[in-house]
Amino acid sequence: VMFTSCRILVPDENVAFDSKKSMEKVDRYVHYIPPVWRTEPHTEKVRQLFSSLFQYKVTGYLEELLSPIITPILLMFSLRHKSLDIVDFYQRFTVHVEGTTCSTSKSHN
Repeated sequence: VMFTSCRILVPDENVAFDSKKSMEKVDRYVHYIPPVWRTEPHTEKVRQLFSSLFQYKVTGYLEELLSPIITPILLMFSLRHKSLDIVDFYQRFTVHVEGTTCSTSKSHN
């Protein structure tokens, strides 16, 4: 099962990759791409920019699966020294207005 699922990530060696056609296909779905992506779709710079915006599905799935585990751990260690400030913020800015819990979310005229 693992081998079969990883095999789909390896591109076929017999298929030629046309970066211009692929970028035109992306443009049809996204409706906007930077001009440099159209003029130089084959460059490393465009590949890096594209990869920073559009990640592999596997990466997205892994992030979604691991985030409920990793996020509390990170918050526990990185926000431990700020916990009193967070509690103080909620004590000072909590108001009881129907539909809101924080005074900063209340509209001021």
